[in-house]
Amino acid sequence: MNTVRRWARDGLLTPPPTKHGRSYYIDPDALYVPHKRCRVPNGNLVERIRIARQGCRNTTKKT
Repeated sequence: MNTVRRWARDGLLTPPPTKHGRSYYIDPDALYVPHKRCRVPNGNLVERIRIARQGCRNTTKKT
């Protein structure tokens, strides 16, 4: 049950559940959709923020 609550809170269910008070109401046909994980470079903070804002699209460093 805790796993489903975490998925609902993190927005990993499609269609998104509705929250009423402390309870989530999930459609019986809802699907789990995991996030794509990005490779996080060991660069400086500015570079990591730039990549986080862009998403997983481009993680190669331009020279």
